Amino acid sequence: MGSPAPSIQWLRDHVPVAEYDHQSNELFPSSSSVGRAVSTLIVKPTDQLVRTYTCSASAGQHSARAATRVYTHEPNSDLSERYKLLPFEPKIVSSYKAYLDNIGKMAVLPCRVKGHPRPRVVWRDNNGEVVRKKNARMRVFRSGELQISRLAWADMGDFTCTATNHFGTATAKTFVYPVAG
Repeated sequence: MGSPAPSIQWLRDHVPVAEYDHQSNELFPSSSSVGRAVSTLIVKPTDQLVRTYTCSASAGQHSARAATRVYTHEPNSDLSERYKLLPFEPKIVSSYKAYLDNIGKMAVLPCRVKGHPRPRVVWRDNNGEVVRKKNARMRVFRSGELQISRLAWADMGDFTCTATNHFGTATAKTFVYPVAG
């Protein structure tokens, strides 16, 4: 998110991606000056065992980068299947630090989690209360996302996502800031 809407570029090993990789940017319209962009890069397996992919976003004079290392295994190796069985603590791989949107809009806060066994995700609202099914305006999806319908001024504050399994806990906070439209 940014003002103006961010532009996104993907790099592979510090070089802009080639044509065979797929990139799509989707801008969400907003009547405010804040814009959101989503970008997904789909990569094909390569002969190299390790590649680094970097997402670079810039809006105005601000920029941010996130890098991921991708490891490739031999196609006939059972190593990748064995790794799926190893237990590991939760790790939150996608969340927002802050979320700005117009009052009355629907907000979706990501909390994508990795871990084995699959971590249990719990969201707490800006009052520290666990978001439950009884709440008509808030809903937690299986993916870990929190949906807030009809964003209100009273929603301003920290929303906390907590992922837990037998091996640990991970937490991420998103500051929600409703703005007058």
